[in-house]
This record gives sequence, C-alpha cells and structure tokens, in this order.
Amino acid sequence: MADDGLWILRMMTEQHHRDTEGRPLREGRTPPQYLKPDDIEYKQCPFPGKRYKHANPMNQSAIVQVSAHWDELADGLSFIREAYTEQNGSWGPDIWDLWRLSQIASALPWYYILKGETSPGYAASLSKVMLGVGMWSQRLFVKQFEDRWVPPPKFSSKEIIDMAEQNDVLISPTEVCSASEKMMYRYFDVLTGDPVPHASPLVSMKDSVMLFGAHYTAFKHVIYLYWLARRFLIADVAAARGSSELIEQLMIPESEPPDYYIAEPANLASVPLAMRGAWFKMLADLLKPFAPDRSDQAIKVLADEVGLAMAVENSDPIARAKVAFDRLDRIHHDTILIVERHFRRAHGVADFTGTIDAPLRDRLVLTPARALFDSL
Repeated sequence: MADDGLWILRMMTEQHHRDTEGRPLREGRTPPQYLKPDDIEYKQCPFPGKRYKHANPMNQSAIVQVSAHWDELADGLSFIREAYTEQNGSWGPDIWDLWRLSQIASALPWYYILKGETSPGYAASLSKVMLGVGMWSQRLFVKQFEDRWVPPPKFSSKEIIDMAEQNDVLISPTEVCSASEKMMYRYFDVLTGDPVPHASPLVSMKDSVMLFGAHYTAFKHVIYLYWLARRFLIADVAAARGSSELIEQLMIPESEPPDYYIAEPANLASVPLAMRGAWFKMLADLLKPFAPDRSDQAIKVLADEVGLAMAVENSDPIARAKVAFDRLDRIHHDTILIVERHFRRAHGVADFTGTIDAPLRDRLVLTPARALFDSL
C-alpha cells in the first residue's frame, strides 16, 4: 500500500509511472527524462480531415496498445457508463455526462497505483482515450458560453466526432489523435448506443472505483472554480493599483487544470458582485455528486461557497479581494481534505491525518497567487 503522503498531490505531480506492459502512462506528455528511446513511434497522420498529414505526428504506439486491449477497454467503458447511470439516475449522454465519465476513466490508473499496484494496460489505454473526451466536453462548454450554442440533450457518435473535428480537439499542441474514424465510431457507440453486456474486472470493485472517481471528478471541478475565481481577484487588485504587471505575471492563458479551457466574462474587474456570485453559482451547479454514498455532496457545498466568496461586499476593492482569497483558500483546503479521506476510504485504509498547510495547497495549483494576497 502507498505511503501516507498526499495522494491527490501524487496524482498531480508524479509523471514517471508505467503500466503493466511498460508503457508510460502519460505517453507523449511524459517528461523526456522518463522516456526510453523506443517508447513512442510517431507517424504522419493518414486519416482524412484536419489531421491529414498535419505537421504534428500521431502516436502509433498508443493506438497499437488500444487495439490490443479493445475488448477489455470497451468492457471497462461500458461498466463505467452503467455504474455512473445507476448513481446519477439518468444517461443522455449530454456534455456533462461525457465529461464525468472522462474523469472517472482518467483516474482509473491511479486507482491501482495508489493501492501500491501497477495500472493494467487496458486501464491505462482507457484513461488516455477518455482524456480527449474530457477536453472535447470542456471545449463545448466554452462554445456554449462564447457562441450561445445550444447542445443537443443527447449526443450521437456522429455528433461527437463531427464536433471534435470542428473544434480541433483531435489536434493537440504536439500530436494528433491516432484513431481512425471507424475506431472512433466503435468507441463512441459504447457511450451513445444501447447499454451492452460487459465482463469488466471492475465489477467486483464497483463501489470503491466509483467512490474514488467521484471525488477525483469533484476535485477537478473545484480546482477549475478556484482558478477562475483567482483571476477575478487578481484583476480587481490590478485595477485598484493601476498595474498591468500583475496581469502579465499571474493571468497566464494556460488553463487550470490543464485539460480545461478558460470561460469568463470580459473586463473581470468591472463585473458587479451580484453577477459574479450568479456566474460562480451556475458553474458550481455543474458539479453533480454521484458517489455511491453521496459523500461528494460535501464538495458540492464547498463549490457553492465559491460564489458566496466572490460576492462578498466591501467598499475597498483590495480589502474585498483579500477577504475573498482567504475564503477561497479555506475552500481549497477543505476540498483537498475531503478528497484525501475518501481516496483512502475507497481503498479501505486509515484516514488521512496529515496537515495540508499553505505551501502544500499551493503545490496543487499551477499559478498560486498567495504572495500577492499576503502582501495586501
């Protein structure tokens, strides 16, 4: 069994892990020092569409592993869909059904790793494939906000693939998707078609897998809210001080978490407090608890508190930003603590008893702003 360090921090920072077949879990995102010369075979993409002969190559090695584990991968995906539908009470799939499934699958290798085991090849493959589905879902959420686009209440496989092509989700900064259209249809049909029988080894671990996955999903959502909220507060301080330097230093364009996309109104500092509260309440309502025992409801309560923190009133904008940041920091702490405790519950081990101090909390965000707010 793993040590008593912060498990969610391990998930966010450890990049060296390999599956039972020796493949790097992070594939092309693995730092060079953890890659072997023959780990990844890149080829030019032969598939029609925007990927065709793109400057970015496709990872041939990853798709070979996916193909080799196709039946296990489809069984695992079918299991996750069934377990989620049972806990959620319905299945569209809509944007957020697909996003939540992507997070459960993305966490699956870590379900094994944090038990002190090595991720099976099928779980690693499922995680890699569903990472793209998560990014697809997030991109469409932003499209709703920016373009006033109304998504269908239930997606077909064709609609998923068409939207992925239109929104460039099949093209990352360094690679293009390696799956053929035929393979993508087979994969998405598991999600959009009628439920199919499965024989996944996850069946015997159903409650613990879903407990683990639900808390990871909720954590990712709150981290997103925390990032967007900090951007408002940084903008407030910058406007009050008449300084653009803060914006340049702390308002980096990379999303947090990295598989998300920015969604926010223009001119953050000018947005009235009531509108801020309503905006973050809407974002918090997208967090839907689905753990078997609904223990992730406690994280939903914390997500709701983000909106209250952003609507706090004070005639001094800098003092208001300081108070709001302190409340957000407490929400961040409490979310981490709940997640840590339930990660351990999922594996039947002792409760987390460590201290989640400020430096440790800041290691879980890409752009900590504590120094700024401590100086106010």
